[in-house]
Amino acid sequence: MKTLKAIGYYQIAGGIVGFLMLLFSVGGNPQSNKFVWLILIGATFLFGLSIFAGIACIDGNKKALQLSIINQLLQLFGIVIVGISFSYSSGLHFRVGVDLTRESWILFKYGCSDIRLFYNLDKDLIFLDLNLVAMVVLIFLMKISTPKKEATDIIGMAKEIEG
Repeated sequence: MKTLKAIGYYQIAGGIVGFLMLLFSVGGNPQSNKFVWLILIGATFLFGLSIFAGIACIDGNKKALQLSIINQLLQLFGIVIVGISFSYSSGLHFRVGVDLTRESWILFKYGCSDIRLFYNLDKDLIFLDLNLVAMVVLIFLMKISTPKKEATDIIGMAKEIEG
C-alpha cells in the first residue's frame, strides 16, 4: 500500500497548495458578488476533498479509494461550453485540450493546483481537455482496487464450486 500512501501525500499537498493559491488570489480583494462567493465555497470544498481523501489514504481508511477516485475523476476533464467553464486540479496537471471553435486547435496546459470556474464567457466557445496526470493517478487507483475485488470474486466462486 505504499502507492496509496504516496497518492495520499500527493493529494494532501495538492489540496494545501490549492488553498494557498485560493487565499492569495482572493487576498485583500473580497468580492460581494454572490457568484464569486459560490465559486470560493466550491473551490474550498474541492481542495478540502483532496486533503480529506489524502488523509484517508495515509490512514488506510476503507473509503480512501472511493474518495480518491472521485477526487481524480473531478480533475480528469475540463470543459467550456455555453459560456460556462469548469476545470479543477489538485496537484500537478498536464492538460491536452481541443478548441472546437477554432477549427479544432490542440492546446497544452500545465501547472499546479488550479480551479477555473467562469460564467458569461463567449457563448460560442467550445473547449474540452483531459488532465493526463489525473488519468495516471486514476490508473494506479484502479490497479490498487481491482485485484482485491477479483480475488474476492475468485474465492466466492471457489466456495460455490466446493459447496
